[in-house]
Amino acid sequence: MQLAERLSGLSPALDRAQLVRLWPCRRTFAPDARFVAGPDPSAPGLWWLTGLGGRGMTAAPAAARLLADALLDGTVMPTELHVARLLHKY
Repeated sequence: MQLAERLSGLSPALDRAQLVRLWPCRRTFAPDARFVAGPDPSAPGLWWLTGLGGRGMTAAPAAARLLADALLDGTVMPTELHVARLLHKY
């Protein structure tokens, strides 16, 4: 509610927006404590951005930009973030 109050002055549309569902503090972690980002090698068309482990508010914008660049421009994702690393190690 505090976030909605602060954002309401930025856009008239936000004043009319209603909260439909709230999922606060959902923290996901990969076994190696690194982010997981990029295409899933076992599910064509599925891309992951998870494992932010409570750092989503600060890291998500940059991580999302990295993922968007990979999706849209073909930029290579850093190998330490690849989903495939989890399929073989754990």
